[in-house]
Amino acid sequence: MATMGLKFIWVMAIPLALTWPWMTRSVPKLPPQTRHGNPIKWRKHLKPGLALIAFSGLRALMLYGLSTFLPILWHQRGGSLVAGASLVTTFVGTGVIGTLGSGAMMDRLGKRVVLWGSSIATLIFVSLVPFVSGIWLWPLVAILGIAVFGTFPITLLIGQDIFSENPAMGSGVALGLANGLGALLLPLWGLLADKVGVSHAMWTAAGLTVLSFLFISGLRVPYSGHTAGEQ
Repeated sequence: MATMGLKFIWVMAIPLALTWPWMTRSVPKLPPQTRHGNPIKWRKHLKPGLALIAFSGLRALMLYGLSTFLPILWHQRGGSLVAGASLVTTFVGTGVIGTLGSGAMMDRLGKRVVLWGSSIATLIFVSLVPFVSGIWLWPLVAILGIAVFGTFPITLLIGQDIFSENPAMGSGVALGLANGLGALLLPLWGLLADKVGVSHAMWTAAGLTVLSFLFISGLRVPYSGHTAGEQ
């Protein structure tokens, strides 16, 4: 893509077009939901639901911000934008390890331990980004991707726990609504980067992680005799 130019960006749609028929045949068809199920208890779920949106929204904002500003930071330090884009590839690619690993660890340690561990690891490694340069930035970003993406399976399950009457909607709150909120807030981070510089604006990621800590305790809600966040 770097050599062909943006006019060939349509090439990126080819993998989707090739895999779409396979996906339509392979994805299992779920039975339709009954319309006579238990109504959602909005008042009961308001506090943990807002905590979930706040935590997941802040994490989504940090994800989008890092994906946006890492290549710019690399370019401002004298590197090429193509090499900087590989930082995003590394960040998102190792995120697969984070999602799979956190799912396996939840079965052994519980949601709460893994959520806190992933969040604290995110704070530690994202705080090192402004100080690291050169080739060492790649392994740092790789570890950071594992930590950041490690929270996504947890919040997805917690969303299903909170909205136990409609787990599918709980998944949508944890992913769709939170990701949309993070995307809407990203321009504010961009304005800050214009004023203070991208390198200094990277500290925003650490601040967002610290702020997200305030909402973890609000995710503890009863579900099937257990407590969401502690299973």
